[in-house]
Amino acid sequence: MTLHRSAFKRWLATPRLWWRAKGFGVHSPSAYDYVRGVVNERCHYYAYERVDELARGAGLSRHTARLLMRVALREGSAEIECHGVRPQVCEIVTSWSSDAVVTERPGTECSMVVVGCQEMDEKRVFSSVERVMSGGGSVVLLDVNRRCGGSNAIFEGWLGECSRCGVLMTDGKTAVLHVVPGVPGQYYEMRL
Repeated sequence: MTLHRSAFKRWLATPRLWWRAKGFGVHSPSAYDYVRGVVNERCHYYAYERVDELARGAGLSRHTARLLMRVALREGSAEIECHGVRPQVCEIVTSWSSDAVVTERPGTECSMVVVGCQEMDEKRVFSSVERVMSGGGSVVLLDVNRRCGGSNAIFEGWLGECSRCGVLMTDGKTAVLHVVPGVPGQYYEMRL
């Protein structure tokens, strides 16, 4: 199951996706809290100016870049794994703290993984994603609408897996899986 849509179909779905992105129609308390506190956060952070500059070089929209920074801030992990992304994306996810570092090797304290569509070691990526899914944290997939790459393969696997844990939120271009131990699998299409 893919979410590839034409521009017209995305335009038609915009009111429903916007409504969900406000938290309405999300029934799980932990998912609702995540949507209200991360996806639809209205506060202005001091790092937004730097994030907006980096977004242009990374080929991301300003909205997606700010979401990446807020997800990293919510996780609060000093180590963030990035696979198959541009260097600017690595700077975006660490812009919330001067102590945060990007790593390609799984760390014991790492609770966030960012996966792009560029070339990467897929075996290492899949093991990192599985580790976060079993222990809790967030996985962000960029460019899931491209037909190739690790992010598309992981996303297609999540859509086909009924026993997947955590809350999967997507807008068809970006996907965020937020895993809280004990929360059953949920799926929401929303404006990220």
